[in-house]
Amino acid sequence: MIVFLVNHSAPMDLSGADKNTEIIQGLTQFANTLIKHGRDTYGGGNTPLFSDYLEVNTLKAPEKMYIHRLGGPGPRSKQSFQPVISSNLAYQGNLMRFLVGISELTKDSKYKDAYKECIRYYFENYQVPNGLLQMGHHRWVNLNTDRYDGNDWPAGRSGHEMKRDYPYYPIFWETDPVATRRMLAAHWSSHIQDWGFMNFTRHGSYVKELNEDTLWNQPITKPVIGIVKGNLTFFDSGSDIIYAGAQLGSLSKNKKPLFWAKRLYARYSDSSHPETGLPPWHHTSLREFGSADEPVPEYALITRGSAGLLGNGGVAMLRIGEDLGKDGQYYRESMLNHLKAYAKYAYIPKENLLKNLLMDGTDLAEREKQNKAKSGEPSSAAWQPWSPDPNTIIAYAICYKQSKDNTIWETLKSMIRGNELGDIGDPGGKNTKLNLTTDTSNALLLFPLVELFQATKNKNYLDLGSVIANNAFKKHFRHKQGLFTPSSLHRTANLCSAEPLALLTLEAALRNKMDKVPTYAGSNEGEAIPYLRPLKIRPYKPKASHLAYSYATEAICDDLLPASSSDTSVPVMAWQNVKKSTNEAIVDFPDILTGPVTIEGMVDHSETRNSVSKIIINSEHSYTFSGNLYGSGDLNFNILKGSHYWSDKSTWSTTGWSPTGTYDFIM
Repeated sequence: MIVFLVNHSAPMDLSGADKNTEIIQGLTQFANTLIKHGRDTYGGGNTPLFSDYLEVNTLKAPEKMYIHRLGGPGPRSKQSFQPVISSNLAYQGNLMRFLVGISELTKDSKYKDAYKECIRYYFENYQVPNGLLQMGHHRWVNLNTDRYDGNDWPAGRSGHEMKRDYPYYPIFWETDPVATRRMLAAHWSSHIQDWGFMNFTRHGSYVKELNEDTLWNQPITKPVIGIVKGNLTFFDSGSDIIYAGAQLGSLSKNKKPLFWAKRLYARYSDSSHPETGLPPWHHTSLREFGSADEPVPEYALITRGSAGLLGNGGVAMLRIGEDLGKDGQYYRESMLNHLKAYAKYAYIPKENLLKNLLMDGTDLAEREKQNKAKSGEPSSAAWQPWSPDPNTIIAYAICYKQSKDNTIWETLKSMIRGNELGDIGDPGGKNTKLNLTTDTSNALLLFPLVELFQATKNKNYLDLGSVIANNAFKKHFRHKQGLFTPSSLHRTANLCSAEPLALLTLEAALRNKMDKVPTYAGSNEGEAIPYLRPLKIRPYKPKASHLAYSYATEAICDDLLPASSSDTSVPVMAWQNVKKSTNEAIVDFPDILTGPVTIEGMVDHSETRNSVSKIIINSEHSYTFSGNLYGSGDLNFNILKGSHYWSDKSTWSTTGWSPTGTYDFIM
């Protein structure tokens, strides 16, 4: 089950000086916790590697198991269960930037030095002969065994995959420029398969030999424009290859990697639809979904899960444009055009929603609605619009800073207003009416506000940022342990989170020391863990019940299943792999609310056979259900205490009936 909560409690009220002091002290405490407890003390001995997570109560790294493609081609799927404690440099881009920044702001080099020691050890022990490191979405270092682990195919040869990771490569270069040069060159050598139309595999080879003498001297042919047959060239992976090439060119002062990075980026940018200007998700065509009446070519998709340049990747491309100065002009100008196209065709300003489109502008929800109307069928919930996430807002803020474009400003204005943060005013930052009483606590929203301050020099944006920062710090910082978690119920802290970096970035802006903290580049937050842990589960009682998500590739080891599970291929500790549940379990969550709450959505997790069948509410604080509830069976409510409400036009959907239906809430 995934439940989306919005708590409407009041923001913390402290004086400005007290607020800033408390937050920087908390960030320093977090950095000290990382140094003391975040490094490897497991397996055969201590190493300087950092774990990806820490368990809040024990300050130890939690064990997990890797379950991706169970029964599939990788070695992991053929082995018996083995607990893993992961250290994955690919996921630690935000952590790297934070440790460098906190060292610069506090003038204490120990935090930065600790991460340089981590990188040096990684280079010495986990760099393969062709230059690649054992990191990414299929490989990492297992701190239990001090060896690399993962699920690659074919075994031992492939599996180097980076997707929206964008590590902070300057600290690699400062640690060991030769090893870093080879690592970044190998990122290209192992992935690029055809330099003519820039075809690549997202699963780079760990055994393909690196030849740096020839790598950047490929024949320069006429640029290919448009979608051609090729591999699955997801922009999620392509953007990391581009980022690696641009960083190598910048760090080594070598124009050749810059040329090829720009050429790969141009395969997406220059292949935008000629009428809409919307860029593709892939620059090649391999798969098509949908039906004859409703074709969905994968390369053309623009959805929440395939946002491409509209999400993290757009932030990374804009940062390249920023970092390269004159050499970054193409990135800046093309991203401006793409973001204006998204604003024109995908964005609904009044509702602060983005439509699911194909790159030719086809509205997928509207197309389905019209086709189903012909046969009298109701529309499904498959193509519901979504709210722009913080990375989209960040991209528009960076783009405005670079371009001063009014269309970008107006779109950004609607997105900020849609998050109930008030009115950012007229272009240039005049006539602002910001909501300084907001209860918003999403720290990633600090990044666009800092960008707005840099673009306009209006400190009102930093005032709003301070309110959000105080809300976030109050709700997420665990003072006893010096860790950040999404709530007091989360037992695992994600050390790859961008929240500490966001708070530090605001602190740098308030001190007029922005040059001291590395800029956020859209790095993903690893296998984030957003689930609450229940206090108890009946009739079985695991220590916790949260899933390592968002990629559904791993599970914390104490995510237990009832022993009645009929799946014998893995231990009962793999929640996703239940074939048939025979027990009913009741999960109790403590009532930690301090005021009314809105349930914005709920869905049975796609990887599990378990389903929610009943919600029991026993709270004096009112719950309002605003719809977007999805399940695989009947849904019952049992109210034991309090007054609770449906929002107007709320709906719930179930796949437990045939056909699947969406129904209005009726009191």
